[in-house]
Amino acid sequence: MDLVTQKLILRCLKILSSKYMYYKPVVDRVRIKELPPEECPTMAMTNNLVILYNPEFVNTLIDKTAEKHGMPDESVYRQVVGVLLHEMLHYLFKHHWRELRSLRY
Repeated sequence: MDLVTQKLILRCLKILSSKYMYYKPVVDRVRIKELPPEECPTMAMTNNLVILYNPEFVNTLIDKTAEKHGMPDESVYRQVVGVLLHEMLHYLFKHHWRELRSLRY
């Protein structure tokens, strides 16, 4: 388990909940789980509020230039925050219900 990437995602979730208060109830309930690249090439969110991530993908999103110049976390991790927000919006817009509805027929 890559603890550095796990801490990075937790830091990004904290940035997300402080900057966008609307998402705080979801962020507070989210759990994270690392998966190998074969199972999760990027990042995903389950209908149980578990964020699945590939550490290699997450590390490609860090802005190395901003990090090198000592910029604040929001600048360095903005792409990771953006992907996390994207995944949460799938949950908030109930995209997982589409699959459940299709299973009934």
